[in-house]
Amino acid sequence: MIRYSASMVETLADNLSQELSLVRADPLQPILIITRSGGLQRWLKQRLATHLGTSGYGDGVTAGIDCRTLSHYETQLRGEESAWSWPLMTSDILTCLDELRDHKDFAQVNSYLSGASQRPLRHKSFAEATAQRFSRYVTWNFDTLQHWLSGEFVTDDGSPLADNHRWQAVLWNHLCMMRSSSPEQDRDLVCHTAQQVAVSYAHIALFCPSQITDFQAQLLRTMDEVHPLHVSSLTPAQSPRLELHHIITGFTGASLLVDDTLNSIEPHVNILDDPARSHTLLTGVQLAMSGGETTAELDDSLQIHTGYSDHVGEILSDLVVGLLNDDPTLEPKDILIVADRMEDNHGQLSALFSHDESLDAHPRHRVRGSLPAPPGGDPSSELIAHLFSLINSRATAEDLITLCSSALIMEHFGLTATDLERITNLVTASGIRWGVNAEHRRTHHMHDFPHNTWMAGLSRMVLGVGVSEDDMTWRGSVLPHDVVDSETIRLVETLGILITHVRDCVTTWCTPATYHQWAGRLRESLHTLTNPGPCLSLNIANTWESNTTDLMSCAEAESDFHRLVASSRKEPLFLNGNLAIAPLQAMSGVPFRVIIVYGLEAESFPRHLNMDGDDPLGVHPGHHPRNIDHQIFADLLRSARDKLIIVRNGFDTFTMHPRPTPSVERFLTLVVESLTNDHRSASHMEVDHCLPRTTHPTPSIDSVPRVSLAKVQSRTTPSAEPLLAEVTLTALSHHFANPGASWLRRYGGITGSSLEEPEGLPTTIPLSLSALDRWAVVNRSLTALLAGHDPSAILEAEMRRGTLPPGPEGITLGQQGVKQASRIFSQAQRYLSSQVSWRNITWEFPSGILIGSVTVHGDMVVDVQAGTVRPHHHIAAWITLLSLKVTHPDIPWTAMLIGPQTLRLTTPSVEQCEQHLTYLVELYVRTGHLPMPLPAEPSALFARYSSRGLAIPHTSLDDRLSRLWARDPSWSYLWATPQEMKAEPPLDGDTRGKPLFDSRFETLAHEVYSPLIEAGGGS
Repeated sequence: MIRYSASMVETLADNLSQELSLVRADPLQPILIITRSGGLQRWLKQRLATHLGTSGYGDGVTAGIDCRTLSHYETQLRGEESAWSWPLMTSDILTCLDELRDHKDFAQVNSYLSGASQRPLRHKSFAEATAQRFSRYVTWNFDTLQHWLSGEFVTDDGSPLADNHRWQAVLWNHLCMMRSSSPEQDRDLVCHTAQQVAVSYAHIALFCPSQITDFQAQLLRTMDEVHPLHVSSLTPAQSPRLELHHIITGFTGASLLVDDTLNSIEPHVNILDDPARSHTLLTGVQLAMSGGETTAELDDSLQIHTGYSDHVGEILSDLVVGLLNDDPTLEPKDILIVADRMEDNHGQLSALFSHDESLDAHPRHRVRGSLPAPPGGDPSSELIAHLFSLINSRATAEDLITLCSSALIMEHFGLTATDLERITNLVTASGIRWGVNAEHRRTHHMHDFPHNTWMAGLSRMVLGVGVSEDDMTWRGSVLPHDVVDSETIRLVETLGILITHVRDCVTTWCTPATYHQWAGRLRESLHTLTNPGPCLSLNIANTWESNTTDLMSCAEAESDFHRLVASSRKEPLFLNGNLAIAPLQAMSGVPFRVIIVYGLEAESFPRHLNMDGDDPLGVHPGHHPRNIDHQIFADLLRSARDKLIIVRNGFDTFTMHPRPTPSVERFLTLVVESLTNDHRSASHMEVDHCLPRTTHPTPSIDSVPRVSLAKVQSRTTPSAEPLLAEVTLTALSHHFANPGASWLRRYGGITGSSLEEPEGLPTTIPLSLSALDRWAVVNRSLTALLAGHDPSAILEAEMRRGTLPPGPEGITLGQQGVKQASRIFSQAQRYLSSQVSWRNITWEFPSGILIGSVTVHGDMVVDVQAGTVRPHHHIAAWITLLSLKVTHPDIPWTAMLIGPQTLRLTTPSVEQCEQHLTYLVELYVRTGHLPMPLPAEPSALFARYSSRGLAIPHTSLDDRLSRLWARDPSWSYLWATPQEMKAEPPLDGDTRGKPLFDSRFETLAHEVYSPLIEAGGGS
């Protein structure tokens, strides 16, 4: 092997062109060039074309040169499907699992797969996961598999396999024995084929490989035996300076693995001289990464631009326009924009750099961008592909939302982002989980259970248009789901068209049809679900329309559809005068004068790896996604000639807090600081585009970090706000029942649902009920009993709601819920039988007026709860009771809180009620601009002991506070920890006398809850 090494890819390409320009014995014999990626391949072909015509021998045309990537060349030699690819291994592994059922090392596996006849999907998924793992072992852990075949059950480092992993070695050996072959024979066959293919080429070159598997290394050795393999590789990223060496080699370990692999073939190495370059900060970093001694001065060749997420696109386009305006020699083709997560950024980049030739167009719209095709292809192909996937899948609620969010469907039905949110809520509330209809579940042996399907959920919505859910009127197997407003009715109509069409597809597409009929089926779907315009791709129309005889099954049609769509996609163009825009990895190694890296986020780059606990060999360093991503960035850094610019979302849109810094920025900072001997180098590279904001958008869970929001927002405002002239009884009760959520809603405009972590749509039928689900059944049953419905009708309705498990288990759980609700109802009957009346509340206090209305039964306030009556119920009822006493003092008011247990609250004298209520209302008004550290249950626990002069049980108190912080996110947005809340000192107005405690929490807990405890509550 002859190896050429340089720090610049242009030097390697020019040297290769000199080699190819030499006269060959047979000028018609082709040349093979193997590259790392398609982007580098296309650039290299263009570079060679510009040089071969000026060398004196060539004609300037790259005819007779075959370009392949290393993985594509390996696939070509193996054939379309390798015998050791995971799809072909899956069926054989299923057979092996049956034959090894009694093996001593398979006890744990058999326990997991027990009852496989009832759970065929688990059996299949286990075999697929094992096959994928074995396929990766063949690629990256080949020598270890050979040890297994020889009887040495070891890991890559030679240590014995753990007992719970030995089954993999046994299974692997049995698989090879059953097939009467091993990957070594497959590799020998591929290498023999490579020798035969290599003879047909006059010259074989490997250009800038980025990773080489063990299998590919053997393939290269075989090719080198036929022809001296000419390898062009970048100088390994390492530095002679000790402090830089550890930084660089730790970041670019993948390139060192490639270097070790190439050295193992014992090459003859030629070091090429790179042309002289201007000395900038960027070139200094590049020289440091290529093993050269260098220093650097600060300039603008390395830049990091950060801004708010909703302004980052504008920052990018302004930068491109500014670069072109500032440098007359710079053209759009000299700039490369690479984007992380192209599937998320494609639409924005396409809009930013859409071409507009009108004279009055903004300069940024005169720059045409060459983008790759949208991920997944055109929208009509994506829609058809999704319909195909629904036929043989479970068709979950998420699949239905994905279908609704198709751009073509949203345009056809006039759906907005808000409509999609409402549809998601409708789908969840109607009980849709999976399966288009009952028949669609037949393959899963669930066709006798019609609930939770798309059609069942649609039936609930349609019935709910005309019948209330509370009426307990059902039709067939479904209970209505209330649909009241006209906008929701419109969305139900849209869902009806979509779901019924998908049902028709599931029913008809399973029947084989001719190619011509399949084209008609797809055309009908596009006509039903989209506006006029989208049509079948030309490849499908030309191929399928003319064939009216041959039959094709659904699986065959889906496979052929994907093949034709893939063949119709075109590669993006670049170096054609347009601005090149590409995914992060597609143009790795291609040199550009300016490279802009867009959209890096610490959460997604580098990619994380979820370790597989069943993987005894781990992930090879050359295949670790973190190492691959780091190497991609290092290649981009070495490919930029004038400038490297990073543009990313650096600040939270709502709180203006800095977002986490990606590791690539920290790497740049460390290298630059080492080169410049200046710890302020990072601040020189960074450009902050954030401006002070006068308004704040409505926050979401992604934009509001779990920090003290009160400190960010309200505690920087004036210490007081105008006193309220009017307080409603409802607002006062809510404020003390849940002070955290109430304050966020009142002053931050944040609802409780926006604070909770988003959960995916439920996609499985419940086999049991959680505590919350059980409470929901009891609560619905109790509401129905209070409305006068019969228990048997309530149970029937609950079964038709689709929230209970199928079969006898669901009936039992439903009966238990109705029985528990009936017990609570019977306890409440004696209090609810009194005459119902409504009492108005109008009471003046020093700072304003309290108003409201209370429903009473005789002289009692009755509150019926499906679950345990807790302190937040107590405090709300206490405030209501005080309000009644001060406005209607002649009546002996009591409050009855009824649940599994019953609690009675009584009132003290009118004077004491006025004192207590005045304190609570003034506290609400005077200190309302600050969050109140008064969580109900811990506060009641503290007051129970403090009011009696007993020692406070701090361990139990801290435990309840910790559970509350984990359960209710409202508190963690106000105080990061319970300890932070407890450390807050009392304020003026928190107490009616001399403070008895050092913390505001303890002071308020004692003052607010001690009177309640004396009245019989708070326990």
